[in-house]
Amino acid sequence: MSLPTIGAGTTFSVSPDGTTYTAIGLLTDLKWPKNTVGKVQTEHAGSLVTKVVTALAGGTSSVNIPVKQSIPGWMEPGEHDFKIQYTKEEYTVLQNLKYSRLVYYWKIVFPDGVSTEVFTAWVMDTDGEIPLIENKLVENTVKLQITGLDVFTAG
Repeated sequence: MSLPTIGAGTTFSVSPDGTTYTAIGLLTDLKWPKNTVGKVQTEHAGSLVTKVVTALAGGTSSVNIPVKQSIPGWMEPGEHDFKIQYTKEEYTVLQNLKYSRLVYYWKIVFPDGVSTEVFTAWVMDTDGEIPLIENKLVENTVKLQITGLDVFTAG
């Protein structure tokens, strides 16, 4: 049985072709890639469930209750957010990735050094805070739009 892990030591990198990756430096926060299973509504006029209920005054009766029904639908790629400490070099790279409007390969390498999560996405948004009063570093928040399924490989 493996033990839980902390995030320190996790690396995040990007690649145009999925073979050679460039690390995104000074990572401060990383969200898990989000993909959800869509829901297809299947109810119709006959979507009724018969239920026997007991009245407060006693006695029972059967009632037909309309019930929403659904089945699993298409996978729906979501978004992926991460934060980095600002450097002019990192900011330039991220802005170039955004303005290129291209899909890139992204890879998370977990602290064990061998477990990975790989997915494709394009840079949707770069954002951040420039604290003027507090003793905080400038950070950039980057939002990726995932284009397919992520692939986890346990090391």
